[in-house]
Amino acid sequence: MNPHVKIYLKQVPLLKRLIPYWRKVRQHIGFKNPTTAGWLERDQYVGSGYQIISKANFMHDLRTAIERRISYATGKIGITAQYMVSYEMLLDTETDKNKISEFESRLERACLKQQGIYPVDNEFYRQYSKFYIDHARNLDALGICYYSGEVEILKYYRLTNKLIYYVNQEPERSEKNCYLPYFRDKRLLII
Repeated sequence: MNPHVKIYLKQVPLLKRLIPYWRKVRQHIGFKNPTTAGWLERDQYVGSGYQIISKANFMHDLRTAIERRISYATGKIGITAQYMVSYEMLLDTETDKNKISEFESRLERACLKQQGIYPVDNEFYRQYSKFYIDHARNLDALGICYYSGEVEILKYYRLTNKLIYYVNQEPERSEKNCYLPYFRDKRLLII
């Protein structure tokens, strides 16, 4: 389900009261959503040793940075970028040349067509991945997707950023849960 639709539905009073019951029923019958089959639940992710901050914590950190006039960098490592940076991991661990070749054939599509990274060259992708990860380390908050390969990537590259579910980085329409008013009358550089 689209995360924005999910957020909206959680704001509908009747549905909001039914959510805990639906979760119990879903857990009891062993329901698994086929669209999220490769995704981790938050509890499993937290159990891996990584702490995920809430939207409230994120908003607090952002507001504090703005009030103190200090920098604050946030971004996400999406599924396509995760695929790209896992190339180095694969080369370090995999010995089967067929698996490496198959991965490289999909890598071109992920890098060129989905991210716009040019030129099409596996060695360039390795260099760009290192560049990407080095800059991802500088982020105060790193958005994650709860995808099953993320934990391995975080461990492999020893990323220690504060982690947040990427949807919680996006501004909301409600004044209560939105950080956009913090920017009012401020001179900011947003990239």
